[in-house]
This record gives sequence, structure tokens and C-alpha cells, in this order.
Amino acid sequence: MERFTKWLMRNNRNLITILLLLLSFTLILSTGLRIYQNDQENLVRRYLYHQFDPDENTAEGSDQYLDHVPMEEMDFSALGIHYAYAPVGFEQFTVTITLPSDLTYYREEQGIKIPALTLKKGSLISIEYKATQMIPFGYGYRTYPTYERGWRYAIPFQTGEEPYEGTQIGKPFVSQQQADYYYVKLSDIEKVLRLLLEATDEQQGEASSASQKFGQRMYNSLFNIDHWLASENIYLSPDIGGSVFTKWDYILLAASAGCFLLALLSLFFSYRKKCKNYPLDCEEA
Repeated sequence: MERFTKWLMRNNRNLITILLLLLSFTLILSTGLRIYQNDQENLVRRYLYHQFDPDENTAEGSDQYLDHVPMEEMDFSALGIHYAYAPVGFEQFTVTITLPSDLTYYREEQGIKIPALTLKKGSLISIEYKATQMIPFGYGYRTYPTYERGWRYAIPFQTGEEPYEGTQIGKPFVSQQQADYYYVKLSDIEKVLRLLLEATDEQQGEASSASQKFGQRMYNSLFNIDHWLASENIYLSPDIGGSVFTKWDYILLAASAGCFLLALLSLFFSYRKKCKNYPLDCEEA
């Protein structure tokens, strides 16, 4: 044991250098894998961007986004979005969750988002899924894209145990005369949707964490409207132009570079120490 301790004392700098290099390469590999995964998820998005041609859509009212009509004046029913009902044999069910934190909705005044409505932490939200009447466009997590990345336009979730009844069969759009629309952060809606999907899986006896399709379900539910708008050559939402890099990728790359620089410094000081103790070896080199 004593011999091993002495060996460690003599070679501690070399060991630290090796560990730093290993950590640096591990972080680079981890970042590469994350980027590859993100790149795979963005294939559909890039395809939509390459295929988008607004001249292909001449329907009246479909140019509202391209004309930059304010969200408060948008006629959603004229955009040309299609609406599909559930397939035959769909079993009706209701999911109820509790908000884990406040959910704030905003008004926009002179380009500034101002808090206007807050659903308090602990509020109940119920979503009813049935074949003849799915979630209407604009309500809850079925939000409309805005002109600013990360911000959506929607009717707030109705709180309580009763599901929202804001649409009728054959009329999936809720106009701004029928309900109040607000701006809301995409990240906040994503948190609520995750809870709804997890509650749905739990209710139906499925494991959300083990489901490989959970992330895809999240994406499809969040950006269902965005994809319709893009596929119909109406609007390219800034929210579906996702970057291959995320903030964690930049953090991992910075950490990797830091470890690599520390390893180089360690090698430099080891070389200097060697030259100090064995100058002849350094002169020969």
C-alpha cells in the first residue's frame, strides 16, 4: 500500500492529465451524440423549410401570416387548416392534472408582453378526448404560432374538473369573438402537455418513461398546427425551425474545451518540472 501511495505521489500530475483528457473526449462524444439526436429530430422540420412555397396557396385568408396581420386580428378559420376527428373505435376518456406551478398568460402592448392572467399552482385542468369532438384549435396546448420564437397564442386552459366545451361538431375553430386569446410561453405549455401525456399513459396503463414515442407525441401535439400551416404553404412557424444545437450542447462543449486546456497546462508544467530536475534530457530533446 505504501509503495502504491508513493507511486501515486510521483505520478499524480500525469494521472490528472490523463483523467482530464478522458473527460474531455467523453464530453465531446456526449455532445456529438446529442447533436446527432437533435439533427434526426429536425429532419422533418428541414424538409418543411425546403418544400415551403407560399405561391402554392391562393386560398382567401391564407396569406394572413405572410402579411404579418397582428395576432389579435387574425381570422383563424380562414387560414385553411384541416381538422381530423378520431378514428372509428376511439374510446372516450378524460384526463385531469394539477398545475405544479403558476401558468401566466400575457397581453401585448406596443411590442411588450404584459402579464394579464395567471392560473394558480394547484389548479385542476381537465382534457376530454372523444371521437366526435377533439380539442379545438387554439385551446390549451393546441396553440397558434406567433411571429416570435417561443411565444404562442391561445385560449387559456379552463380550470376545474369540467372539460372545456368551446366548440361544436364540424366547427373546430374558436374565433376571437367567442373567447379571449392570450400570449403564452411555449415552455410553459410544454410542461403542462407533458403532465397531460404522462397522466394519459398512467390512466391507460402505459409507461411514459419507457415509451420511445413519448417525445414524438410531445412534438406532434405541440406543433400540430405549425405543421398544417407549413404543409399547406401558409406559414413557416419559427418554433419548428429548431436549432441542432441546444444550450446544453454549448455547455458540454465549453466544459470539454476547459478540460482539454487544463490537460495541456498539466502537460506543460510536467515538462517544465522534468526540465528542472533533468536538464540534460530536455537539452537532448
